[in-house]
Amino acid sequence: MRCRRSSCRPDRTAPHRPGAGVGALTWAVYNGLLGYLGGQAFEQQTWKGLLLSFGVAAAVAGLVELVRWLRGRRREPAPASAGC
Repeated sequence: MRCRRSSCRPDRTAPHRPGAGVGALTWAVYNGLLGYLGGQAFEQQTWKGLLLSFGVAAAVAGLVELVRWLRGRRREPAPASAGC
């Protein structure tokens, strides 16, 4: 049996989404400016920039995990009563 989906054919590439180029350009400009401004701000004390970046990353990850934990707690079914 032969695969008929276009993703199975090695000679074809997947179609790109129209906004992918805009998103990639936005990401590149944002990160380039962030690096430039961060380099200017922490030029003499690079360890402060490193601590700030790790602190922000840990705070964002902690917030995401807190939201996941709170949403998971809400979705747990109530325990069935035994014998009633």
